[in-house]
Amino acid sequence: MAIAAAFIAAWTRSWVPGPLPASIAGYLGQWPAEPGKSIVGLFPLFPWVAYALAGTAIGLLLARTPPHLIARRAPWIAIGAACIALATRESFAYDVLSQWPWLTQPLRVTQRVAWVISLGAVCAATRDWLPAAFAPLETLGRASLLVYWIHVQSTFGAASSGFAKSLGLTPWAVGTLGLVLAMWLVAQIRLGMGARPHYSLSPPDEPSAPRERTRSAPG
Repeated sequence: MAIAAAFIAAWTRSWVPGPLPASIAGYLGQWPAEPGKSIVGLFPLFPWVAYALAGTAIGLLLARTPPHLIARRAPWIAIGAACIALATRESFAYDVLSQWPWLTQPLRVTQRVAWVISLGAVCAATRDWLPAAFAPLETLGRASLLVYWIHVQSTFGAASSGFAKSLGLTPWAVGTLGLVLAMWLVAQIRLGMGARPHYSLSPPDEPSAPRERTRSAPG
C-alpha cells in the first residue's frame, strides 16, 4: 500500500488542482506554485501517506519479532538499508528519472524510508551499550505522533513564517536545539499524563460472592 501511494502521487500531480478549489486539492497533491506565491499543500496526502503506511508495516513487524533478534540483526539491517538509500539517490538515478519521471516520488519515498530504517537500526544496535544517551530518543519515540504534529505547526506554520529560510547558521542551530528540547519536554508531559493512575468517581463494585445472612438472636 505504501508503494501504491507513492506511485499515485505522480498521477495526482498531473491533474491537481483541476476542478477542485486549491484549498481542497492541496490535501491530495502538490503542483508548481505561480511566481511570487507559496506552494500549496506542503504535505499532501500523496505521497506522504506512504510514510505512515510504511511505518505501520514496519512497526507491526517489529512488534512480532523478539527483542534479542532485533538487536542481533540490527547492524546488518542498518548496512543494507543504508546501501538502498544511497542507491536510490536522485543524482545516482538521474538517467532513469529523465526517461521515466513518474518514478521520482517512489524513489524519494524508498530513499527516505531506507534512511529511517538505517538510523533506527543503528539506535537499536547501540541502545544496550549507551542506554543513557538513547533515553531521550526513546522518550521522543513513544510520543512521536504528538511531537510530529506540534513540530510541523511550529516549523512550517505561522510561528515561523516571519523568519523562515532567513536564519544564519548559529541562529538556526540555537533554534533547532530549542525546538528539540521543547519537543522532548512535550513528550515527557504526555507520557507523564498517561502514567497517572485512573480514579473513578463511581462506587466500587459489590463483591461477586454472596454474603452470608446473619441470624438474629432468638427472643
